[in-house]
Formats: sequence, structure tokens, C-alpha cells
Amino acid sequence: MVFIVLGFVSVQAQEKCDTLKLEVINSYHLNKIGTSFSMIGNLDGTEIDIYEYPVLYMGMSIHNISNDTFLNNSQWAIFIRFQLFADTGAITSGSTNYGGRMTLGDILPDDTLSPIIIPVYYTLSDLIIELFVDEGITINQITHCRMIFGISYTDRDGYYTDSVIYAGADTAIFRIYDSSTGIDDIVQTNSTIYPNPAQTQFTVTDASGATVRMYNMLGQEVARKYSTEENAIIEVEHLPQGIYVLKIEKDKAVFTKKVEIVR
Repeated sequence: MVFIVLGFVSVQAQEKCDTLKLEVINSYHLNKIGTSFSMIGNLDGTEIDIYEYPVLYMGMSIHNISNDTFLNNSQWAIFIRFQLFADTGAITSGSTNYGGRMTLGDILPDDTLSPIIIPVYYTLSDLIIELFVDEGITINQITHCRMIFGISYTDRDGYYTDSVIYAGADTAIFRIYDSSTGIDDIVQTNSTIYPNPAQTQFTVTDASGATVRMYNMLGQEVARKYSTEENAIIEVEHLPQGIYVLKIEKDKAVFTKKVEIVR
């Protein structure tokens, strides 16, 4: 597998562009050994053991949806927003832009670049220690993590508006745990969710004896159900469209999944 590395450069401010041209269509969890990277899998929906992977390395795929050509050796910047959530809401949040130079040849209309190594990493193990020292929060109190990846700048168009960045962004919902503590270990679940995206309701299978909680992107709990049936039906007609996080707790195991409501 060939990876595309995005290096660091400085970018100069220009008038913001309000036309969506580049979409991040997927984000990935990578492993690094020495100077080499390998693919672990999609970041969205994964469970990351910080004992095995204390440092989070990431990649992404970009699709040119415009009729424009982005020339070889052009400058880009990637927007990244990282958040951790507990039952009470977001407990830490931050965003930044990272600049780089694409040396991949011209990027033509309808081209897809994949996978691109993002030149930034998060040391999850240190972050968990800081949360415990500063706020008394332990890893088993973290319900899920959210990362948003978007394109914020190209030297062809300058900086993109926030609405364009988010319209073309990929959102990854995932969970972290620490297998070395023996607490909150991950157990495989047979639960599935359908339909997803949903309009008025969706079903969670293998839900007997499970507590199902649903959170919006602010980390607020918007629905909760304890199921005594094999299939739990969650009504969402009253909720606005958007992306939500579903947390399923069963037999001391926890399973998280991204659910989208559309109208």
C-alpha cells in the first residue's frame, strides 16, 4: 500500500472561498513502525486500545468534486477538530489547521487521493493522564471521541469558509479504552443498526438486556431506552437531522456507533 505524505508549509491568508470543491470522504487509523505507516482500518466506528496504540496516527481520502484542477506541488491546509465526551457532554475540545504541500501530480476533476498521511498525531495515553490529573476523569468515563477532518485552504482558492469546510468534512466517531487496566474491556457485540441513515426510527438488534443511549454532537443525551426485547426500536422523528452517537451497554460491554438522521 502506498501512502501520500503531507508535509508542513506556511500558508498566507487570502479572501475566503465559499464554494465546496474538495471533500474528505474517509478517515483512517494508521500504525507507525519506524518511518513506515500501515493501515489498521477506518477511524469511524473503531475501538482503540491505548495500551496497544498509545499514539493516534491518522490518514484520509480526498475527492475533488469540482471542475477545477489542483496543480502539482500546490499548498493545502487540513482542518482537524478533536473532542472527547462523557455522559455529561464534551470534556475536552480543540481544533487546528495543518499546512502541507501536495507533490502528487495534478489533481483532476473527480480524482480521489487515498490514503493521505496527516502530519500530526495525538498521544492518547498522555491525554488520559492529563485528564485524570487535572480533572479527575478516568478513561472508563469517556463515552466516545469525535474527530472532524476538512480542507481549509488551497493556494488555488485561498482559505475556505467554515460552512464549506464542514460541508466537505468527514466525521469519525470512535472509542478508546485501556486493556492493561482490566477495566471497561471491549467485548464483541452482535448488535446492528438499521436503517442508517434513519428518518423517523431505527432498530437496534441483539438488544435484550441492553441500555441504549443516544447523544447529539454537543454530547447531550437525547434518548435513552432499556430494552427487554431482542430488537429495540428508537423513535427519532422529534430530533433534528444530523449525526448522533449511539451507546449500547450490555453485559458490562460498551458498543458505540454513529447514526445519521435525515429528512
